[in-house]
Amino acid sequence: MVISWSFLKAFEQCPYQQKLIRMDKVIPKKMDERRFIPGAVGHRFFEVWAKRGFDDGITPKTVERILYIMTNRKNIMWGDKSVYEKVKKRVINEASMIIEAVQHHGIDKLENIHVEKFFSKPLPCNQHSVAGKVDMVANNGTWLLEMKMSAEAKWQDSDQLIFYSLLLGSIQRRYPERLTFFLPVMKNIEDRLLNIEFAKDDFIDMYRRIQDIILKWDAGQFPATGDKETCQYCSVRNYCNQF
Repeated sequence: MVISWSFLKAFEQCPYQQKLIRMDKVIPKKMDERRFIPGAVGHRFFEVWAKRGFDDGITPKTVERILYIMTNRKNIMWGDKSVYEKVKKRVINEASMIIEAVQHHGIDKLENIHVEKFFSKPLPCNQHSVAGKVDMVANNGTWLLEMKMSAEAKWQDSDQLIFYSLLLGSIQRRYPERLTFFLPVMKNIEDRLLNIEFAKDDFIDMYRRIQDIILKWDAGQFPATGDKETCQYCSVRNYCNQF
């Protein structure tokens, strides 16, 4: 079993849901991905631009091309062309906010940047592993930056950065010194970087959470514990023993 951040959160919300998906191989209902496209384009734009060394060649046409490719890759049908035009206008505007924030906060001046960096660490006995992909690792791993194309506080979960830091620390044998959310759509440019306070105990607590999941998984403990909201949007609810 591979323990990612998304799996950890999903398992803690409802172990039975993850049992259905991962063990019983129930195929989740396909989500309507149109609402996720702006965020996905923003992430991809930042990734492309960073890999090019934050050069000056990024234009609105670049953003349009990314939107076009991702729309086709996900087989999204817009129906009304005006809806697509609104999304195009939005992603171009948000790309300009990314550029503005990167330059204002000096991200383009950093060295040793790795974008969309994937880490994986096998656990004892090699039965399970912990893995994750970090949006940006800078300064030889001393700084982790996670990008969120939303201003909603509910997406700014500091535990996500703690999880990545624990994984990175187990590989490099030292923890990052700085954890940050990059929030380019925040109205005020000063608010587009949010540093997260953390302590050594946070990493210990995260390790215990991972260990708890492994113990429950190996023991076959999969109670249905989803709350009203998670059950409402659950992609496998039709197979759940609560309904």
